[in-house]
Amino acid sequence: MYLDLHGHSRRKNIFMYGNNIKERPHASRVYPYIMSKLCDYFSFEQSRFSMNRSKEGTARIAMLKELGIPNIFTMEASFCGADMGGLKDTHFTTEALQMAGKKCLEALIVYSKIEVKHDGDKKGKGSKDDKTDSKKPLSYMDFNAEDMVKELTQNKQLIKMTMGEEGNSSGSDSEPSADNMDEDELAKITPIKLIKKAELKKKEDKKPPMPKKIEKPIVKKP
Repeated sequence: MYLDLHGHSRRKNIFMYGNNIKERPHASRVYPYIMSKLCDYFSFEQSRFSMNRSKEGTARIAMLKELGIPNIFTMEASFCGADMGGLKDTHFTTEALQMAGKKCLEALIVYSKIEVKHDGDKKGKGSKDDKTDSKKPLSYMDFNAEDMVKELTQNKQLIKMTMGEEGNSSGSDSEPSADNMDEDELAKITPIKLIKKAELKKKEDKKPPMPKKIEKPIVKKP
């Protein structure tokens, strides 16, 4: 797996950009889909998978040509925070980003079908800890890769909604010039009234003209 970590200034949550493999479109989506099951502020719906010529200079497409594997991603984490899950309407803290990193490793365990033994496995059956708690968050032990592949292959909508481009103005820190919002977009999130260029030009035209400099006559001494 190749994972390129970026910050994102224009979208919330954490999501991924990956390569779309026409013959097996689900192949590059299994890992992000597992990640969305484990981390409630990771958005599979916001993730996009494509191989447009305009993105040939990106690391994920260059590494696809080099390695030829489906699991090559750019993972974008919002500079702001989340609008979903337990962290909805809050800023990402260092702990939240560290937890996302932990979930990346857990998703890799599920994807790679690695068997992990816990100390809790030694507890006998019938103990209080074995009782199902509906409020308890799901663990990576509750998922397996085969089920994720089955869901992706059977539900074509999951493939369709993640097709398409992330756009030239994605807001990723790999494109710092794209961080600048349009005036209309900025006006939606800030109470400051923006002065349009046309209005600004009118105000400049109304300014009184600068007084002409009066030159003193040169008096020649006799």
